[in-house]
Amino acid sequence: MYLRLISTAVALAATSAVFGASVSAEDRKACSVTSSLGKTVMQARQAGMPMSELMDVFSKPGRADDGEFGRSLVDWAFEDPRYSTEEAKERAIRDFENEVYRACYQRAKERASQK
Repeated sequence: MYLRLISTAVALAATSAVFGASVSAEDRKACSVTSSLGKTVMQARQAGMPMSELMDVFSKPGRADDGEFGRSLVDWAFEDPRYSTEEAKERAIRDFENEVYRACYQRAKERASQK
């Protein structure tokens, strides 16, 4: 019984050492919002919206970051092809949403480990 508890504790300690600091709920929420934006960008891309029009959406005056982040998402989304079947389009949208979340989460994890 105690051996199992000790083994579990050691495994958990090793896991936290390997995976680093935990990501805050606030950062996870920010990553969810970011991935939702990525999903919207990829939906527009898969619907055939021209890249220039999507870039213009993020070039409107008054944006806090001057739209650079949104334009980066557009550029990233256009690295993927536009698919012809609904199934492939949905898969591309879902995959891109997950890629954006993962990139955001990895960055948050790096920041947390530097604290």
